[in-house]
Amino acid sequence: MKLASYIDHTILKPTTLLSEVEKLCNEAIAYQFAAVCVPPLFVKQAKQYIQNSNVKVATVIGFPFGYAAIEAKIAEVLLALVDALAIALLEGRGFTSVDFSVLHPGGKLGAMLKYTRDLMHSGDAVPLKPLGTKMSDALVEMTSKGFGCVGIVDARGAIVGIVTDGDLRRHMRPDLMTALVDEVMTKSPKTIARDLLASEALEILNSSKITALIVTDTNKPVGIVHLHDILRAGVA
Repeated sequence: MKLASYIDHTILKPTTLLSEVEKLCNEAIAYQFAAVCVPPLFVKQAKQYIQNSNVKVATVIGFPFGYAAIEAKIAEVLLALVDALAIALLEGRGFTSVDFSVLHPGGKLGAMLKYTRDLMHSGDAVPLKPLGTKMSDALVEMTSKGFGCVGIVDARGAIVGIVTDGDLRRHMRPDLMTALVDEVMTKSPKTIARDLLASEALEILNSSKITALIVTDTNKPVGIVHLHDILRAGVA
């Protein structure tokens, strides 16, 4: 008897990340668990991760404490069933979540499906300096643009580094202002493509414990997105 086939592989913590859901689904497929149990927010993504396998997707109602009245729980279950039926009908007609976000951009799903390009700052608002710049000039750029960082580009305009507040603290010394950014910058910084979802940007920011991302197109900076921009848009 395969014990795993009777077990739901579960992750229900309030801080669950999409990457953790993907890992959970991969483990469920590998060990042949009966189902994955995920927060309601991640049901659709989990369904995509476990497609073409025998693993089922489960979620919860009235979790974690179950203090709601029985009538309220029944109502939640009915709403969940109605939602599931509606999704099945819409998918059968080829209607996707992206279509929904276009028709209802102000809703929660619309916010979750915003692209990085929708929230990024572009043009002169992006803090950038070339290799060979003195730290004194880089600090002026960092301060004036207000993102707590400055991207560093090479002669071709490709992003090759970033100088952050943390880099300043790590390299604090008497001659810091006359040093070149090449010596201080963090090489190969975290970036995100303009056509990726803002929710993916949020996951990178949280997992990397940073507050801003340079937005790129073919490795050239075209914008910058800050954690506050994403949270203000309701992507959380």
